[in-house]
Amino acid sequence: MRDQGIPPQMHRPLQSQTAARAAPRPQQPRQGPPHQPRAPPSRVYVVATTEAEQDSLQTIHGTTHINGTPVLTLFDSGATLSFINSAITSRLELNTTRMHAPLVVASPMGKFVETDKMCRACPITLASREVTVDLIITPIKQFDIILGMDWLTLVRAVMDCRNKTVTISVPRRASFTVKGGGRCREFESL
Repeated sequence: MRDQGIPPQMHRPLQSQTAARAAPRPQQPRQGPPHQPRAPPSRVYVVATTEAEQDSLQTIHGTTHINGTPVLTLFDSGATLSFINSAITSRLELNTTRMHAPLVVASPMGKFVETDKMCRACPITLASREVTVDLIITPIKQFDIILGMDWLTLVRAVMDCRNKTVTISVPRRASFTVKGGGRCREFESL
């Protein structure tokens, strides 16, 4: 797996839909109450997924498995990186490692959570096929896993939003296509 570095260019958070963005920290002093943690060199902004829950037709999501346990997974081309909910990592018995530089996760409500842990090469079963992904551990709501552009690019994913399908081309393996199953259903292999 490639290193999970943060791209040097600045990204703007989306105004709608679920989004997770990574961007370098601005060089100006941080504003806000003094009790908030000082931000490290990188930030990740996570916007709540309430819209996805209210209208599942706007996202491609479904159930995948980690170590045989079902996890709700979102394919998110608006997310720069891939994430796993910190609440499930110990339950799934995942190996974690420290990142080179910590990230600050900022919620739309202005709360900040610093994270420096990730699961490297985490095995995910997606429609009976095993794939691996590097996942940053952070508290996220509504989903257990968010598969972002770092992984989608690596597996040359092609998303068909109208049909809610994703074609995955893992190097040196046959391509396969999955259809989003919604909140309580598995991804379907096509």
